[in-house]
This record gives sequence, C-alpha cells and structure tokens, in this order.
Amino acid sequence: MSNKKSLRLTLGALLCVHGSLATAAAPGVVVTATRLDLSMDNTPGHVTVIEREAIVQSPARTLPELLALEAGIFSRSLFGNQATNSKLDVRGFGAASAENVLVLLDGRRLNDIDQSAVDFSAIPLRQIERIEILRNGGAVLYGDGAVGGAINIVTREALAIEPEGQVEVKLGSHASREINADYLAGSGPASLRLSAQAINSDGYRANNELQQRNAQADLRVTGDNFQWYAKAGADDLEQRLPGPRSVNPGLGIDELSSDRRGTSEPNNYANRDGRHLTLGLSRVSAAGSETILDLGWRSKHQASFFDYGGGFSDYLEADLDTWSFTPRLNTRFGAVHSTLGMDYYHTEYGTEQSLNPDTRTTPFGMVDITQKSAALYSQNHMIIGTDTRMDFGARMQWIRFNGDDRVDDSAPGSSGATVAPAFDRSDRVHMLELGLRQPWRENLALFAKASRGARLATVDELFESKFDFGTFTTARVFSPLEPQTSTGLDLGLDYARGTTSATLAIYYMELKNEIHFDVASFDNINLDPTRRHGLELTAEHAFSSTFRLRGNYAYTRARFRDGPYDGNELPLVPRHSASLSGIWTLQPSTRLAATLRYEGEKRFDNDQSNDFGRKIPAYSLVDMKLSHDYQEWKAALAVHNLFDREVFDYGVRSTFSPGVYNAYPLPERSFTLSLARAF
Repeated sequence: MSNKKSLRLTLGALLCVHGSLATAAAPGVVVTATRLDLSMDNTPGHVTVIEREAIVQSPARTLPELLALEAGIFSRSLFGNQATNSKLDVRGFGAASAENVLVLLDGRRLNDIDQSAVDFSAIPLRQIERIEILRNGGAVLYGDGAVGGAINIVTREALAIEPEGQVEVKLGSHASREINADYLAGSGPASLRLSAQAINSDGYRANNELQQRNAQADLRVTGDNFQWYAKAGADDLEQRLPGPRSVNPGLGIDELSSDRRGTSEPNNYANRDGRHLTLGLSRVSAAGSETILDLGWRSKHQASFFDYGGGFSDYLEADLDTWSFTPRLNTRFGAVHSTLGMDYYHTEYGTEQSLNPDTRTTPFGMVDITQKSAALYSQNHMIIGTDTRMDFGARMQWIRFNGDDRVDDSAPGSSGATVAPAFDRSDRVHMLELGLRQPWRENLALFAKASRGARLATVDELFESKFDFGTFTTARVFSPLEPQTSTGLDLGLDYARGTTSATLAIYYMELKNEIHFDVASFDNINLDPTRRHGLELTAEHAFSSTFRLRGNYAYTRARFRDGPYDGNELPLVPRHSASLSGIWTLQPSTRLAATLRYEGEKRFDNDQSNDFGRKIPAYSLVDMKLSHDYQEWKAALAVHNLFDREVFDYGVRSTFSPGVYNAYPLPERSFTLSLARAF
C-alpha cells in the first residue's frame, strides 16, 4: 500500500470514529477554551503539569527559569535580562531548539514563522494558572514544531466574583524595577480581568538595558450552556544587545575574565511591539458535545540594528501579521472523548533592510513572504476494559509559501546585491500519535507512546542575505529546504503512593532532514539523519505537611547517524542535567523555597566535527526565596545564583581560528525584593 493511500485511510478512519461518537455524546462537558481540557493524570507519556501554587512559591523569576527545572528541558539566555531572547530546548535540539518546541498560550501558538524567540518576558508568572508540558506530544493537536514536545501556558480566567485586585512592586539588582497590577470584576454572567506590567532594568552587562510594557484584558459572558470570550493584549519591548565576549588564546584575549560585563557592540539594539486579539464562542449542545469557534489575530513590528564596525552595519525592520481560525468539536460517548478540529493560519511577513537607522527611508532590500497553513486533525481518548487508556490521533497539514524579493541598487548599502528569484513552494506533512497506559499493581502504571512529528523552515531559514567580504557583494537567495520529520517512542513507568510520586521515562527519536544553520558556510541546510535517546526521571515526596522535595534528572544523547559526522554529538546538548526543589513552610504565612539546577558540559555551537578540544563547562546554580503573607500584604526576598558562580550556557567556536570562541556570560549573584497588596 502506498504512503499516500495509507495516510488517507488513517485520517479517514479517525474522522469516521469521531463522526459516530458525535451522534451520541454523553452530557457533562465543561465549557473550556483550551484543547487540553482532560485530566492530565492518566495521559500516556511523560506529561508534567505545574500548578499555580508551585509557580508562585518558586524562586524562579521567569518562565524559562521555571521550566529549566523540569526533566529534559534546558534554557539558554544570551543576555540574562528578564528572559528576553531566551530559548527553550526539550530533549536536546541545540541551536535550533526554539523551532522544535511548540510554545502555546491558552492553546494558541506563540511560535511565529520567523526565528524570533518567544517573548517570555511578556507573560508574567503571576498571570499563569498552570503549565502543561507534553514531551514527544502535541503535534496532532497543535501542528508543526512540536518535535521535542509542546508547552501550553494556561492563564487565569476571568471569574464572575466580587471586584478584587492586586498591585505588586519589585526591586532588584542591576537597577531592575517592576510593577504588576491586576483587577477582576464580575456582574451577573459577565466577568472581566485586566492586567498590566512594566519592567525597567539596566541589565547585568554594558549595553544591556531593557524596557518592557504589557497589558492584557479578558472578557467573558457565561450562560447555562455557552461562553463568549474576548482576549486582547499589547506589548512593547526595547532592549539593548551587548553581544558576546571573545576568547582568543593565541592573542592573549580572554574577555570572559578581564571584562565579563563589558561589550564590544555598544550600538546594537532590538525593539518590538505587538498586539493580539482572540474572539471565541464555546457552546455545549443538549447531547453534551462542545463546539468551540475561535478567531485570532496577532501583529508585531520589529526593528533591529547591528553595527559591525569599519562602516559595516545592518538595520532591519520587519512586520508580521497572522490571522487564525481554529474551530473544533469535543464529544463524549461513554468512556470515549474525541476532538475533531481544523486549523487555518494566514501570515503576511515583510522586511526592509537598510544600512543604518538614518537610511531607513531608503531601504536597499525588501522581502515579502506569505504563508498559508490549513490542517485537519482528530484526537481520541478511549478507556479499554476497566482501566486501560488508549490515546490516538492524526493530523494532515498543508502549507504554502510565496516569496518575493526586491533590491534598490541606488540605496546606501546595496553592495551589488543580487535579487532572489520569486519563491513558490507547497508542502504536505502529517503527524500521528498513539499512546497506551496500563495500571499495574496497586501503585504503578506503565505507558508507551509512539509519535510522528514535523517542522517547517521559518522565513529566516528560507531567505538568506549573505555578504561576501572578498567581493563586497551581497547574495540574496531563497533556500528550498525540505520539511523536517521525526518518529519517536516513549516507554515509562508512573508510581504514586500517599505523598510520594515518581515518573521514569526512556525515549528514542529519529529525525530526517533536520533543519540547521551551518556556521561554517553561513547556509541553512537539511542535516544528514540524526537521532536522540535518553532517560528522564521525576520524583516528589512530602516529608510532612510543611516540607516537600521534588527532584529531576535527565540523560540526553543527540547524535548524527549518517554522513560525514556519523556518530558525532550535536552541539549545545548536555548529556546530564538535574534539579532539586524544596519548599519549607516555616509557619502558615511564611515559606522558604530553594532550587538547585545542574547542567553538564556540552559542545560549543558550530562544533559538529567534535574536534574543538574544549566544551562549555558544567555549572550548578542555587536560588532561594523567602516569602511572608500578612493580611492583604505579601512580601518576598529572593537571591539568585546564591554562590556567585561565573557561568555561561551558550558559546560558539570559531570556524577558522583554533581555540577561539565567543560566549554570553550570565549574571552572578543578584537579589529581588517584592511587595504586593490585595484590595
């Protein structure tokens, strides 16, 4: 049987199953706007849910810091300032990690079609109700990009309650100041939540200043069997970019030691402002099925400037608008729950490239790219017998890119740039998931999960503008990269007894056409086949009603399995990582929380050949937080990097000079003091 015919039969069968269920669904469906509305306790696979209480009590200042405490998740922060430009890595994807983990806010994608990092600083921790982490999962429900997994951030809903609010002020090291404000009000069926945040910080390094402004509104009208909702938000970010610190043993240069907090790029910056709006209706029928109609719009404008010295510089403005329509139907029939949905995304992306900000009105290069993505999916959850759970689903996704390039030879900085031919490409990818969970004995459960995922090239990977210093010309090209595909298998064991719980998971993943930026050639390429395998262990125990510990460990191996680097390790993936978190309730209103995070050594970026001779060193960081509540007041004092370690988690080796590398140092010891009052 051909692959195409097999895919049609697979998807068709799932749609037929869903159709039969929808005709006789049982009542009792809860109106919800997120796709993960089932209990996560019995989901096959290594799934983690971080509840609000744990988020509030943790010493973590940002989402990446919080998530990096979980097994198999790594975080890289280039500039160490409020999580700007931070990237997450699930199960070891190195430099392309951000494109292989799907980050969602209330079930809606935050990953854009360009390579800009998700702006985690625009998501205040205090606004989060819970975080759902699906390793080797999420592709069927959410689409391409969930290769390592998906992270769904669920925000607090507006509730129909008496008006209440809270204002919080934070002061910290490096002249950091932060204000958060929330307000909730309800009247009859209507409820409203408003929130705002303002952050100012000088940053750890020179040319590291940050200004961040965010505001969100959530309006809901709830009836007996329906809910209307509207969510809107805006954010504005201005950040300076200090660049790397250089180490060149041959020339006696070691800026990591001599001038760790300095910069050689005092003029560089990146600014961004964004807007988003979501409108939706969720309705439960008399038969109990739930229909959700969801329409969304996101827009952002970015401006960045990089001064390379010697008269060479680059100023870029980019605009991105995305419209989405994501209707779905949830049904129940006895012990079966199914979700049938359609996703449609239409994105317009345009850039204007100039020599510097003074010449931005006369750009020399202009690129317009359109991406259209349409998908059908079906996800099903079934109880077999008395206690065996099976999850199965499929997604078919169609994508089309159109690109157009223009060059003004008379504009400053054109440097004899060549025009890239028009680009038109269509792809079709499919995702599959099958999981089983079987209780075994009284306190144990076994699970197995197989999946197929995919990732598409971003527009920054599809289009390249490369300057040749030898000829002083610029080549502009569209790169027809193949979609990246993956197949993975998880096997694991869950244990729960009293106040003790643990999860052990082993996994194996093979990838074809992995998309990667080759620093040596400055080209985006499809790699030879790669593979990943590893082990993840999570355990938690409450020693008493006032003290509990949670520990995580991950063993991660990422290797090439063909081509000239066959058997070599992929850069930026530590083999060992671990964390330990403890919370001690000193008295009902006073808590002490501490975390220890360890990350083992890893190879520098651009060291696919594994011959650089040194690695990014392993490090351990300890954070602590003491919090106290008194009537309407809440106060907390946190110390980060308690033992004042000098570390960095990202570095790139030189292609041409032995022993030479650049690194991005992280902050040493710092403090945060917060004071909040409810009203």
